[in-house]
Amino acid sequence: MFYGYKYSKKVAQESEKITCQEEERSRKFYQLKTYFSSDDTRAISMCELKTNNGTHLANIRYIPSCRLTYILESKNDDNANGFAFDTKTGDWISAERMAIHMQKQQQHPEEPNSIKYVKLFTETTANAIYIQPLDTLALSDKGAVRTFLYAFKQAIEDVFQIEGSEIGADVMGDEKVPNLLIYENAEGSLGVLERLVLEPASYHAVVKRAYEICYGRTTPLSEEERAKLIPADYTNLLNYYNQPYHQLIDIRKIYNTLSIMMNADIEVRNAGQLQSYDKQYEELEATRAHNSSTEYEFLKYLYEHKLRLPDKAQPMFPEKYYVQPDFIYGDRIVVFCDGTPHDLPEVQEDDRKKREVLEDAGYVVIVWYYKTPLAEFVSAHSDIFTPIS
Repeated sequence: MFYGYKYSKKVAQESEKITCQEEERSRKFYQLKTYFSSDDTRAISMCELKTNNGTHLANIRYIPSCRLTYILESKNDDNANGFAFDTKTGDWISAERMAIHMQKQQQHPEEPNSIKYVKLFTETTANAIYIQPLDTLALSDKGAVRTFLYAFKQAIEDVFQIEGSEIGADVMGDEKVPNLLIYENAEGSLGVLERLVLEPASYHAVVKRAYEICYGRTTPLSEEERAKLIPADYTNLLNYYNQPYHQLIDIRKIYNTLSIMMNADIEVRNAGQLQSYDKQYEELEATRAHNSSTEYEFLKYLYEHKLRLPDKAQPMFPEKYYVQPDFIYGDRIVVFCDGTPHDLPEVQEDDRKKREVLEDAGYVVIVWYYKTPLAEFVSAHSDIFTPIS
């Protein structure tokens, strides 16, 4: 689900058919940007990739319950503020229609402007590894980094026998010093990235499989065989989903990298310390509002069904918001548990105004109203209330 400005009227137009041209437009004109963070830095495991002779190749962080944010952006329009949305008609406004709207606005300045700019995004949590290659890993340019990313991702899928959609991967950071983010894309925890980092046999199996995908075997190539290699094709790394990068993908650029990694291991330098689930529940139960039965029922339901718990209860918010959420996930997802006092119309109107201020400030606001079955509410927000491993 993408989050954005909430509106009451939705307008949809039926298309006669989906054509290849429409798919091409979607692929060409829009892009998803991925951002990540950790709500508990104590849980991160700091690791190093080193050769048998001690050469430091890369820094690796294993991040359990990493918070991923995907933001939809246009490649063509200057939409730094988001996409234009007409709150009066419920329509998304193209650049052409915006020009007409602005002209009408100039002609009738007395009329209120109904256009708001909306950033479309969605968030989820997943286990992830963040790889920061050093020069010694021989990933010489962004083409090599991109090629390695797809080879490593496909190898993880093959070794652990999971679907391609269950593992995500992105190049992150500065183009001059690109890093790699690989994350579990399935609901709940697969546990494969933890095994990749902690089990030497799993690491070596993935590297060996990546080499085999690229070169068709696991033994070294001769100079003559390497000279005959082509950049890539659909028998190894190319597929529909990485079409925008086909010109960059070149298996010749990562031969040395994979060969070096064959004789390397991941060393855990600082193992992350996770707070126990039971302890987290005890702390939330101790700090919630004890005059609220809805907060009690909400927490108890999550705990009994082994779903992700909030990070804080009754978090302190700046005075300018005049509001106190009941719970918060990370620093942007706030939860309100509305009991019987919120049945009063004047209270509901006050809630609406205050929570709208939070949404305009970039917070994701979700509300459980006590008359809604908790199972139904949790199911509607399954991207937040994920099962724990």
